[in-house]
Amino acid sequence: MIFNNDKVAVARQQAWHGLAKVLPSEFTPKEARELVAPWDAIETCALTADLPNGDKVLTDEFKIIIRSDDHAILGMHSSGYTMLPVQEFFNLAYEFQSEYSEVKVETAGTLKGGRLLFLALQGKSVDIGSRGDGLDPYVMLSTSFDGTTPTRVDPTSIRPVCYNTVSAAWADSRAGMSLKHTSKAADRMAGVIKAIQNWRMGIDRLADSARSLEAAPVRSRAEIEAYFLRALETVYGRLPDANTTNKRELSTLEWAADSLA
Repeated sequence: MIFNNDKVAVARQQAWHGLAKVLPSEFTPKEARELVAPWDAIETCALTADLPNGDKVLTDEFKIIIRSDDHAILGMHSSGYTMLPVQEFFNLAYEFQSEYSEVKVETAGTLKGGRLLFLALQGKSVDIGSRGDGLDPYVMLSTSFDGTTPTRVDPTSIRPVCYNTVSAAWADSRAGMSLKHTSKAADRMAGVIKAIQNWRMGIDRLADSARSLEAAPVRSRAEIEAYFLRALETVYGRLPDANTTNKRELSTLEWAADSLA
């Protein structure tokens, strides 16, 4: 769902759809906004409806979110809806960078005509062992103006570049956190920032674990599998019970088994 008025920017490697602007290296959240969303989302204060008989009905019980550059309608909501402004969305990434300056934007974009914003920050690679193995973790931030998804923070191993990969990153996330679009949204921002910081500390724990296990002798395949299982759960959260019948949880277990193969 990449519309004509959507934009996607990526670092180094072109997206599969070939429509992204490719940058030579990671970029800042400020640059991300300038590249993909140099506009604002504007809330209306009141709506007027024209009736067939010529009468006009004015209401303040609903609001429309309008894109400032082309005046496209991004969403319609009740008056209690509180959106996350475009600038604040990109500033959320700086809350992460204020603690961990090595993290940069790997991908960013607008989808569905600007109704959905996303960006992915890449943490520093985790070396596993001394033979060049490693993990490139991302954390994806996303928000919508049409109410289809709350503002989300999702650790993932997927590089988001389109709606399909953004959806896959949502499904891949094991330790994500959401911020509902309500009047109390600002009160929950601290919790989202805490989730980001916990994700980063989880990566640090994984790196420490990798270094300690590298120096220890490996006696069996079972020990190797146990290590990688702990590594997956450190970054993505606890895996479902092996006896689950839930289709999504079964898919998660299948993904973990493929990762260990």
